[in-house]
Amino acid sequence: MTQLQQPVTEAIDSLSCFSAMCNAWPDAVLLKLDAATCHVNDSFKTCFGLAGGNGRYTAEELAVSVDSVYRRLVAKIWLRVATNSAGRKTFFLKERTGPNSVFCARVSVFEIPAAGQLLTCAVIQDISTFSDLKLRFRHTDTRYKKLVEMSGDIIYVHNQGKIVYINTAGAQLLGADSPCQVLGRPFIDFVHPDYREIVLDRFQGLIREKREVRGAENKIVRLDGSVIDVEVFGTPCRYKDRPAVQVILRDISRRKSTEQALKTTDQELRNLLNSIQSLRERERTSIAREIHDELGNALTVLKYDVTWLLKRMRVKTSAASVKGQEVLGRIDGIIGKVRKISTALRPGILDNLGIGAAIEWQAKEFQKRSGIRCDVRIKPPGIVLDRELATTIFRIFQETLTNVLRHAQAARCRVELVELEKSVVLKVFDNGRGVKKKEIHDPTSIGFIGIRERVEYWGGRMKIRGLEGKGTAILIAVPFPDQGETQT
Repeated sequence: MTQLQQPVTEAIDSLSCFSAMCNAWPDAVLLKLDAATCHVNDSFKTCFGLAGGNGRYTAEELAVSVDSVYRRLVAKIWLRVATNSAGRKTFFLKERTGPNSVFCARVSVFEIPAAGQLLTCAVIQDISTFSDLKLRFRHTDTRYKKLVEMSGDIIYVHNQGKIVYINTAGAQLLGADSPCQVLGRPFIDFVHPDYREIVLDRFQGLIREKREVRGAENKIVRLDGSVIDVEVFGTPCRYKDRPAVQVILRDISRRKSTEQALKTTDQELRNLLNSIQSLRERERTSIAREIHDELGNALTVLKYDVTWLLKRMRVKTSAASVKGQEVLGRIDGIIGKVRKISTALRPGILDNLGIGAAIEWQAKEFQKRSGIRCDVRIKPPGIVLDRELATTIFRIFQETLTNVLRHAQAARCRVELVELEKSVVLKVFDNGRGVKKKEIHDPTSIGFIGIRERVEYWGGRMKIRGLEGKGTAILIAVPFPDQGETQT
């Protein structure tokens, strides 16, 4: 090989190696060989619809060989390559390639030494998907900001404890004329002092454990010093590529005010109901006493008078004597009915012997009347309760027995009255059909409603459980007066 042929061969080999490297490159590559000729790699062919060939084209051949939808874009790329100056430059080109499609390319043009000369190379990257995603993100971000600004809730973002964004409605709810009056301030400044420790704990949970806050209640202090109740929703987020926390505060002051008014009204109704029941019990007691004492004594005196008359009759077998005996029998029957009515109105055993004896007596009466076996356990036997509380427990027990008789279809029931440290517990079990859940909460279930109202007035709790075909269990736990609510 002559000295002249060796450099030419080396140049050809160097250019061939570079062309092979371009073909292996994943992005489209256009290599400008001279003012009118270029070499393109396989990715370029695939991207722009070139078929076959060794990859070497003149400018005119390249322009007519590519897919028609890409011709303007390829012409722009060639123009960038042809007019390239020293150094590296990157261009972003966009060309519509269809009714609903746009081809976006990032073109990097630079010079490289090869084959003893400087060759201009263009690397074309298809960024259409990225551009579409970016556009969608921009649209989504715009819609999100519009939604946030349209919201009537307080929506703010804080970074390292300071508010970096707040919507206009949120700023106004905090008493500010514009968001600028709030931005940059520590969010804790707007939290009521009673809630600051709780809020800081939630904030630490959000940052460290990514623990979201959903529906927590809080109090916010506005710029004018007024306090509003809010419901809090918080979640970790990123704001301007930095970790932050997004918080939504919903003003629930009106709801809380309504709830408080309902609670007050509910308590007033319960107090009224209890007053009516207390008055009713006093009237029952008074009527029972009047019936027992006045009517009972009058009937007893009448019985003695009739007996006295019968003893002084000369003919013991006369029709008058027989009639007198019938009258005595009727008087005895009336006396029995009077005692029964008096006891039903207010059993004297409740006032004289206490709640335990009254429960046992009522259970025996129920068993005799219904034929349903009723077992009773009192612990301790001599339970002593406040008079009004004892009356409440006794009336609740009567109502449970009524439910067993009317609805349970039971053959046996078991009753337990237990005195705990701070409360009295009444349990009634039956082996009947088992109450259904919908029956427990049925607005027409007056018995359960009455029991529940009596129990809740005393700050107690009621639990009812039914198992189909197995029976029903009713548990009533009522705290002793001034002892607070019991745990069951």
